[in-house]
Amino acid sequence: MRRLSILVVGVVLAAGTLAACVGAPTKPPPPPPPPPQTDPHDVLVVGDSVGFAFGCVLGNGFPQLPCPPRPGYTTKNASVGACTIYGGPGPIVLYNGNTASVPNCNTVPAAPENRTWAELADFYVPEVVVINTSGWEIVDRWLSFTQVPDSQWGGATSGAAYQNAAVYYSSALYHAIQAFRARGAQVLVGNAPHTNPLQPVPPPAESPPGLGCSWWEAYPDSAPTAQANGEPGGLTCPGQWQSPTAGVSYRSSRIKMNQLNGIIDQVLNNPDPAFGFGSDPGVRRFNFKSHFDRPDSGQYISHVCPPPTDTTVTAQNVLNWRTADPLDTAWQCDNGQPNSSVNPWPLAILARAPDNGHLSIGGNDILQFYVEPCVKGMLGIGGGNLSMCD
Repeated sequence: MRRLSILVVGVVLAAGTLAACVGAPTKPPPPPPPPPQTDPHDVLVVGDSVGFAFGCVLGNGFPQLPCPPRPGYTTKNASVGACTIYGGPGPIVLYNGNTASVPNCNTVPAAPENRTWAELADFYVPEVVVINTSGWEIVDRWLSFTQVPDSQWGGATSGAAYQNAAVYYSSALYHAIQAFRARGAQVLVGNAPHTNPLQPVPPPAESPPGLGCSWWEAYPDSAPTAQANGEPGGLTCPGQWQSPTAGVSYRSSRIKMNQLNGIIDQVLNNPDPAFGFGSDPGVRRFNFKSHFDRPDSGQYISHVCPPPTDTTVTAQNVLNWRTADPLDTAWQCDNGQPNSSVNPWPLAILARAPDNGHLSIGGNDILQFYVEPCVKGMLGIGGGNLSMCD
């Protein structure tokens, strides 16, 4: 093949030289071939920066954060930071007091692909689509121009602000799933574990003007004080939680996320195809929350017991008797036997990144333990286990 290529090149060069000698007109170069119409992948992952972990453990990252391919299937990770499918006609309230428009990353082309979710599905023709968005879904926003944001999670479910949020988000999720199903893909929707950000994010030094300290969906039931972020001079964002806009009271992300997860379940379980997918075997829930919240209470925890005990055993912070320092602690997991230096309990895994929201490398390993056999089961390939989905 190499010799043939060299021969062809030689003939072309010789012909060009001859034409130049006799004055024959040169031909313009042929047009480039058209771009491919599709780039088939078995799995497409869409979502936000937390959802990026799904695409990573399924074998596709970004150039700045490579994730090794997985054997037996291919994945396209099209997650986008701050992605929300709940992009209303009005702006959202940033924690720093500013407002910002947040386009629906399902229906508005978003980086890095510059395609809508439907266009991504048309191009990558996946057999399985994984959806996961969470943090930016629960911020306050306006659907109409009222003094107080008229779409809010975390309040009484009888209130108009909550009902607006629930109706608008459920409709967006329903239509996103429906668009993928119309293209023949199965859909896996991840619910949302709790997060526990200890201060506003992102720091001003790491953000475009106006976006520093733009998000702080704090977890405690009462308004917290931000912990120092280690920057010179201490905190660069407000210390005590304060309402970003008039008329909005503190509502914990614990309550907000529980409400969001309730609406996800409602859409996935409703047997009426006009409102949900309970009668559609091609749509499943991935119980992301169950692997990263306390199994005894469903609340936030940073350390998780190794699979498969993560959903049944709660990690405990105990004195580490293996050292002489009484202040040295370790998170450990009860294995049913007395905890002693002779029979130490297994160590738990620090599953969260320093921001207490994204997953750590250990957290990715826990996610992969469950989501990969789940997705393989949906693909119908070896190693699949649909029971790992939920």
